[in-house]
Amino acid sequence: LCFLKVDKAYSGKELYFSALSFPKLRRLDIWGAPQLNHVKIEDGALGRLVEFEFSYCPELKSLPYGIEFLLFLEELSLKDTAEQLIEKLMQESEANECGEELMKINHIRKVVIKLTAKNIWQRIR
Repeated sequence: LCFLKVDKAYSGKELYFSALSFPKLRRLDIWGAPQLNHVKIEDGALGRLVEFEFSYCPELKSLPYGIEFLLFLEELSLKDTAEQLIEKLMQESEANECGEELMKINHIRKVVIKLTAKNIWQRIR
C-alpha cells in the first residue's frame, strides 16, 4: 500500500499509529473527520511517508504527536483544520520564532495551511 485516502470514513476523536504501522505508505490523506482532535504517531510508524494531508478536520487543534519521527516527510497540508492551529502556525511563522509547533515540523520542506472561512492560504515553509 503506497497511498491511502480516508474520506469521511473516520468518526473517532483520536487516531493512533503504532510502531511499524504502514511501513511502505508514501502518502496519507485524512479528509472529513469532524471529531478528530488528537493524532499520535509512534516512532517507527509511517516510516516512508512523504506526503501527509489533513482536510476538513475542524477539531484538530494541534499537530500530530510524533510528527517529528516522520523523517522522510516532505509535504504537510493542513486544510480547514481548527482555526486555533492554523493561526498559531501563522503567528510563529510570521514572527520567525521557533515555537513549539514549528519545531515539530522543522524537518518538513513544504508546509501549506488553508482556512477557507477566512480566505487564508499560505505556504509557511
